[in-house]
Amino acid sequence: PAADQCSECKHVLHKGLCLAACPVLSYQDGRDCKACHSACSTGCTGAGADACEGAACNNYNLPSGECVDECPAGTYATVDRLCQACDPSCKEGCHGPDVGDCNQMIESTSTRPRSSTPPAPTTSSTLLTEPTTAGTPTVSE
Repeated sequence: PAADQCSECKHVLHKGLCLAACPVLSYQDGRDCKACHSACSTGCTGAGADACEGAACNNYNLPSGECVDECPAGTYATVDRLCQACDPSCKEGCHGPDVGDCNQMIESTSTRPRSSTPPAPTTSSTLLTEPTTAGTPTVSE
């Protein structure tokens, strides 16, 4: 009989056909072939994106090698589609490795050292003149 006329498969069943092995982009689950996760580009060993074979991932790879649909919070995607950690100064994620790539910076808890010099005087159009006899200065514009 033809592959689509079997009542029982000797190896695996894929889309109604008896085959010796599951085709590319599918994996064997018992005697059935099931589709790999959409993130896998060359094959898989199971259902999830973490089961993609090798570095064959259509989306992004974590440092552990796990294939994910998008990089998790606190990481950014490199041109090689790897998820890398943001700089520790970043509060709300980032789009690159440097502090300047932060979406929002973590507010610093350190205080700036205070200057020992007094602030520069401001300019005013009001001038003080000689004090009056009562001890209060007179103002001229």
